[in-house]
Amino acid sequence: MKVRIPSGTAFLGISLIAAIAACSGATTQTVDATVCSSKTQWIGGDEESEEMHPGRDCIDCHSRQDGPGFQFAGTVFPKSSENNDCFGTANAVVEITGSDGKTISLTTNAAGNFHSNSSVAKPYTAKLLIGGKVVGEMGSAQTNGSCNSCHAQTPIGGAPGRISSN
Repeated sequence: MKVRIPSGTAFLGISLIAAIAACSGATTQTVDATVCSSKTQWIGGDEESEEMHPGRDCIDCHSRQDGPGFQFAGTVFPKSSENNDCFGTANAVVEITGSDGKTISLTTNAAGNFHSNSSVAKPYTAKLLIGGKVVGEMGSAQTNGSCNSCHAQTPIGGAPGRISSN
């Protein structure tokens, strides 16, 4: 016996699952690795969380939405071409060194996000460490602490893509 599934039913099923997840208070969902290499995607909207909106411009959004202010904020990803809201690399360290020699080390959370209210003298340089080893460095000194403003889904300002370990 063949069961015929009417067209549009798959979309309805996916929409129903998304609605149930939203009503349940879920802030993440599992997705295919072709969408997010981590297979985890933020779906919590503007729900306040340190894991919210990986990849988006944290400082710009927080300034417009009255969120906490940061001197530095961004997301580290496993590859340079990730979509917004995809979870990134946990436990990476972003090391920021000011022109005065002061260094701050920021460890990424489960979403790959990092942020700090601490400041250093600008311009500053930055390194990415994974497992204690340097895997990336900024090519030139910077003055903007809103890392995802340049290391965006569509990079700007000469950024090579997302902050990533590849």
